[in-house]
Amino acid sequence: MLVIYLSIELQGLCFYTLCVINRSANGATEAAIKYLLMSGLASSLLLFGTSMRYGETGTTNLAL
Repeated sequence: MLVIYLSIELQGLCFYTLCVINRSANGATEAAIKYLLMSGLASSLLLFGTSMRYGETGTTNLAL
């Protein structure tokens, strides 16, 4: 689960850059900030779920 989380976060960093790369476009910075906030919320929920699963099973392995 931790590898999945890290890969999603690294992919998100690339998407933030792609959103804001054209600063002259209307709304590019706004879109990047909104994407960053929504991704932060989703990331916190994923980490919360992972911690709940770890607390219940004692492992972060998905095979269980």
